[in-house]
Formats: sequence, structure tokens, C-alpha cells
Amino acid sequence: MLNYREGLKDLVPSGVLGLACGAGIGFFVFPRLGFPRDPNNAGYVSGLFLPAGFELGLGVAASRFLYSKVCRRAQ
Repeated sequence: MLNYREGLKDLVPSGVLGLACGAGIGFFVFPRLGFPRDPNNAGYVSGLFLPAGFELGLGVAASRFLYSKVCRRAQ
């Protein structure tokens, strides 16, 4: 039987780490390409990086959770 609490303990930090990665990518992309002239576009562009980073973190956490369950069953 799967223990989902163990997976949730890994899910939150991975999601936060993914958010930080998305923000970091956005931070380095803005100075390189230049800031958008319209403030609404700046929000739109930063909104692309933050959810993408969060989804990356969730994907990493889910894959680690499933991988750990498969390895435990193999032993």
C-alpha cells in the first residue's frame, strides 16, 4: 500500500524549489532580452516561468516518489 504522506513531504519542497528555479530563469532572461514596455506583458512573461518551474518541481517529486516505490518493491 502506498504511503501518500511520505510523498507529500517531498512534494512541497520540490514545488517550492521549482518555483525558485522558474523565478531564477525569469530573472536572467529579463536582463538579457530586455524588460517589456507594457507592465501587463511583464506579468504575462513572468507568469510563464513561475508555473513552468512549479510544474517541473511537481514532476520531479512525483517521479522520485514512484521511483522509490518501484525500488522498494524490487528489493
